[in-house]
Amino acid sequence: MAHFGKDLDHFSSSRTVRIKGSETEESHTVYTVEVSVGSYTWTVKHRYNDFLMLHEKLVSICKIDKTLLPPKKLFGNQSEGFIKKRQAELEAYLQTVTVLCGTQSPTVLAAFLEFNRYEIHGITQCLAEDLFSTEEISCSSHGDV
Repeated sequence: MAHFGKDLDHFSSSRTVRIKGSETEESHTVYTVEVSVGSYTWTVKHRYNDFLMLHEKLVSICKIDKTLLPPKKLFGNQSEGFIKKRQAELEAYLQTVTVLCGTQSPTVLAAFLEFNRYEIHGITQCLAEDLFSTEEISCSSHGDV
């Protein structure tokens, strides 16, 4: 959950991501990612396949190294030792990607970290895109485009 307040004078652009933990749901593991931007913190949950989809998009968009994401493992991926190792590797991956992408996070990374729900710049970007889309539809229905 995000911690919103009125303390915008002390807002910092520093961003950190870490994986707080994991839980096994049915036949897969879900990782809890803690995202902090300045003094605001929230968590999101993703499974490995979500990381894989993010990675494929970032390789295409940002030209990051294809080998940066730890490889998928089909067997033995539910052992406690493997999950802890994978958790550390995925945390290192997210930290590296956020550094490589800089302060202007690609839309796919911002969506993965749910900036559009919790971070003020992500929220305003999402609202602006919605407004633009609505205005575009409104104009085209009136023949103004």
